[in-house]
Amino acid sequence: MYALILETESFQFLLDPALLWKPPRVRVRRGYLSTEVWLDKADISFMKASKFSVRDQARILGLVRENFDELLMSWSALKEDARHGRLERNALIE
Repeated sequence: MYALILETESFQFLLDPALLWKPPRVRVRRGYLSTEVWLDKADISFMKASKFSVRDQARILGLVRENFDELLMSWSALKEDARHGRLERNALIE
């Protein structure tokens, strides 16, 4: 299960509630392809090799930069909800 926090340009930006206790990251998905990006303002980068095209990878990193504050705030809010057992307030998808 993932929390959908942003949907733009056919990309879904998701957070995995099980990974909230690790450094901030976001899963990006479009169709059957997905990748994870670190939410580190000093080094926004892919966690591992991505199967997205080079063009899509550049766009994904651009979208993360454009929406960085919103993504990080969503990560913090979801972590707070998880601490207090309120995950049902979030849009959880498979």
